[in-house]
Amino acid sequence: MELSAPLIDHIISRFENNSIIHYPVLKKLLADIYLAMSCIKPEGDDEVRELWIEIPRGSIEDFGDFEEYRREGLVDTYEAFEQEWKDYYPGQVKWYGFATAKYREEKFYYINSRLCFTINMADGRHGGLTEIEMDSKEAFRNWYSGGGKTGAHPWEICRGGNSTHISLMVTESAGKWTLRLAGSSIVRVEETVKMAVALYRNNIPFILQEGEAILQMVTGNDYIGIVPDHIFPRYCHGLFPKQDKIIDFMNLGYENTEAIISNSYWYPLKPIIL
Repeated sequence: MELSAPLIDHIISRFENNSIIHYPVLKKLLADIYLAMSCIKPEGDDEVRELWIEIPRGSIEDFGDFEEYRREGLVDTYEAFEQEWKDYYPGQVKWYGFATAKYREEKFYYINSRLCFTINMADGRHGGLTEIEMDSKEAFRNWYSGGGKTGAHPWEICRGGNSTHISLMVTESAGKWTLRLAGSSIVRVEETVKMAVALYRNNIPFILQEGEAILQMVTGNDYIGIVPDHIFPRYCHGLFPKQDKIIDFMNLGYENTEAIISNSYWYPLKPIIL
């Protein structure tokens, strides 16, 4: 397929509201383009590289289908359709400004200063999820039921450590799928809540994992579990009663210890029975 101005404009419109690319073939193509642009001297902290591209107007068939335009009431005659085409593309060519940029692990592609594509440079722990056919229910079910995702992080949507990333996952029960959002770490909880609000406002059913505990945390009504110095303050849920919903932990440390002790609730010591 030869590029034409109507096709480029269609691509800009297609990805205007969602620039993140998921298709492996398109990702590979954009990565090759980024590499080809690397010969241009970058500017600024975001490594911006830009150039101008000349694209032919193409044929009137590239612009659209006359019968479709007529059915939709946009034109009455072929002459009017042809004039519409020439009004949109008066010259034989159209110039486009094309630019690439990079911020941390993401690469961005702009056409006429409008963000068109974003590639997230994942860490490779997708467990095969990005390699299945995107629109196939059977392919997804086979991947989900297989062992390829064991030890991987296919649901990780905000990078972090084992306890500090955010996941948006699906789980299956009795033939039904449930969407779950998880991210209760104190360093991530603000982002998790923003995502939960966005899902709710868009009427997307989901379960917020540890939702009640997160609510207590963001409203300042949560408790932080204090663990002995020899215990690293991660994954300590089992050391506290489940009903207390404690999901954040700390060691006592050496600063303000008396104030912390006096304002803490202490569990009774387990007696030694002879």
